[in-house]
Amino acid sequence: MVVVPCVVRQAARVGVRPGRRALAAVAVPPWPQRYQRQEDLPLAARLTRARADPDGHVHVGWADGTEHKLHRKWLRDVDPALTNPTSLQREATPEQLAAAHVADAWVDDQGALHVTFQESDGPSRVVLDQAWLALHTRGQRATATNPAPAWRPTPAPLSLAEIETLLPTHLPSPGDFAPRRIPRSQLLEDPLPALTAVQEDGMVIITDMPTCDLRDPDTSTQQPLIEATALAMRQFGQLQRTFYSDGLWDTAPKDAADVNDTAYTNLGLPLHTDATYMREPPGLQLFCCTAQSSDGGASLFGHVNLVLKALYEQEPDLLTYCFNTPWAFQALETNVHYHAMGPIFGAEAPQDVVMRFNPTDRAAMPQLTFDELEAYYHCLERLTALLASPKCLYHSERLAVGEMAVINNHKVLHGREAFVGHRNLVGCYVTMDEFQSRLRLAGPDQHDPRRHA
Repeated sequence: MVVVPCVVRQAARVGVRPGRRALAAVAVPPWPQRYQRQEDLPLAARLTRARADPDGHVHVGWADGTEHKLHRKWLRDVDPALTNPTSLQREATPEQLAAAHVADAWVDDQGALHVTFQESDGPSRVVLDQAWLALHTRGQRATATNPAPAWRPTPAPLSLAEIETLLPTHLPSPGDFAPRRIPRSQLLEDPLPALTAVQEDGMVIITDMPTCDLRDPDTSTQQPLIEATALAMRQFGQLQRTFYSDGLWDTAPKDAADVNDTAYTNLGLPLHTDATYMREPPGLQLFCCTAQSSDGGASLFGHVNLVLKALYEQEPDLLTYCFNTPWAFQALETNVHYHAMGPIFGAEAPQDVVMRFNPTDRAAMPQLTFDELEAYYHCLERLTALLASPKCLYHSERLAVGEMAVINNHKVLHGREAFVGHRNLVGCYVTMDEFQSRLRLAGPDQHDPRRHA
């Protein structure tokens, strides 16, 4: 999800769709109220001039005499027209960002920056508040004597040779994998095979999940569907509470005004990991199919090892960048603002690399300089294209009603094809600590007294 610029007025093409919240209703003022008057802003936050250059970037000047350049892709990326009005997730595609070209730029008498983009279907305009710009362009304003601020200390960068020691020795080929399939009854009787499958393969499919309330033949009592579903899910660990729900959630398409994530639409979703905006993203994600669409809706799964293999063989410099550069991600909800930073790849141990990536949940990164923004958007473009290619596809299948996919959210990316009709997956998260605890308890050493020493 994305920090929303405090917009002075709506961009020329931006309208609020029926039933949806206006962007201004959820934007948080970037400065204390005492700075909202033009005359009360510090000189460094008073915008005085702007012009577009032949490369499509914008040069701006401030009342304190400083001047700097704003990257054309960044200006398009923060355009409210390319932010979902209700989920506040970024909707700009790498293609849109690559094509961004500023035709004109100027500052009005209130200090607002007007930017006109020249596009194939005609010009579009965005208006950005000067105080918001001052707050979110600290990196682009950096000079040798005034370096960009660092959000937090970062460890010494890893060299490609050091990264090679972390990569798994066995890198699978796309399409070679078929997940193990375990009936729900077997899971309840002995969860170890299913837990082991997730630990070794990154995912498992549980079959014969209930599709209606269950009746106990011995006691003639009814077990509600939701309880029967949760019972199977809890074999992998206690369900994690999030701001989405106290445990279970569903992905049935919602009315436009109620959409707080693109998962609640019928749109296709690219491969990604979930909850990148948490310092410790959920360890497992579980999806139980309770209704399948009439057309489309296949579930897509990628694997971090396939991504590593493709980057190592084709773009080692980009692989190094993904290990060494923290990215910011966030989630915006009513009374919620989650934010976390971390590199796209991290190593838990040698041959144990995890991934954190969801392009729609990218947060503003004001500490990046102009040149660093170029590297940032290059990575976004190349990694997004790679994840959309067959090279990273671990497995795909159209889940049948009554089938549940369980994936390691740190290693297995997921997405879906667009669909027509009604489709619903009931799901939940489980922390990695919970899952590893269940795995140890179910393992062969569960009665070993040394475990309690």
